[in-house]
Parts: sequence; structure tokens; C-alpha cells
Amino acid sequence: MGFDEKNVMDINGTEKKEEYFPLDSHAVENGPVTVNTTGINAKTKAGVTWNHPAYGLLSRSQEASPCFTVLTASCPDGWVGYGRICYYFADEEKDWESSKNNCSAFNASLAVVDSQEEMGFLARYKTPADHWIGLQRESEGQPWRWTNGTPFNNWFQVRGGAECAYINQEGFASSSCSRIERWICSRQIGE
Repeated sequence: MGFDEKNVMDINGTEKKEEYFPLDSHAVENGPVTVNTTGINAKTKAGVTWNHPAYGLLSRSQEASPCFTVLTASCPDGWVGYGRICYYFADEEKDWESSKNNCSAFNASLAVVDSQEEMGFLARYKTPADHWIGLQRESEGQPWRWTNGTPFNNWFQVRGGAECAYINQEGFASSSCSRIERWICSRQIGE
């Protein structure tokens, strides 16, 4: 099995070609796991990066750093890992509260986004459909809160004046919580 080529779009909407090699469904980005590189020559190792989590792939590009880490972790089947967090990207659609309850049934919560890197990962991995995240407020003008109880520090803009937040192709927006959307659950690896 060798490298294939795929057109991909980065978070800024720029399309580019990347070569990739399929990995197993438990692949994780940015975590501490050892990779057996026996049989991979030094030139190939130097040209490999992990920059296509949307397809669970190890990819190689011109901008590669001289070393790489591919990580495997214990995310459940159907979930994908990033850092120390497992994510579930739902294919079905529900309102915000039902989505939150579905995540709870998985011992998870609607996704809490803590960093620009995590936001980029979610944007790259999700389908073009809108997906609920774990950000809600009581009414327009009220402060946003994450489902884990922490206040939102406004480090990214949420467009719209509604009560429940979702991620879409343009970033983050809000809508009535009764709107039917897909959703993203998150939980710590190993929970």
C-alpha cells in the first residue's frame, strides 16, 4: 500500500494537493505515541508530516519538518482523536438539547473549543454541514457559557443573536436551539 493523492482545503479555504497514506481509525493528532519506523528510509521520514486529520491520514508535503510523530490512542470506534481529546462527528441531525443528551449518553459533552488549533482541527474534519458545539447562552446580549460550565472568553466571534452555537464553513454562528443540525461530541481520551 502506498501514498495516494487527494485535493484538500485548508481552514482558509485554499485548495491544495496532498499525498496521503491511510492510517487506522484510531489515529490521533498531536499526542505522545511511538511510531515504528523500521523500513522507512531517512528521506521519507524527513518528508512526512501529520497534517490531514480529516481523513485519519499520514500525509507528506514539501514543508515537512525533519521528524514526525503519528499517534494512536484509545478513542472508541467511530471517534477521532486530537491531542488528548476524542471527538464524535454525528451524521444524524437533532436539536441542540437532544444533541447534548446524545453526547451525555456517550459519557461526553457537546464539543468545547479551547484553542485555535482545536478550532482548525474541527473545521478540517467536519463535513460541510453545520454542527452544534457546546456553547449556549440564555438570550441575546447574555454571556456565552460552555456546557462544562466555564464562561466563554470571546476568543472567537460567534455570529448571530440566538442562544445556541454551531460551527459552519465560515466559522461559528448561533441559531435557535430548536434548529435541527448535526453535532460534535468531545471527551478526554480514556474516559
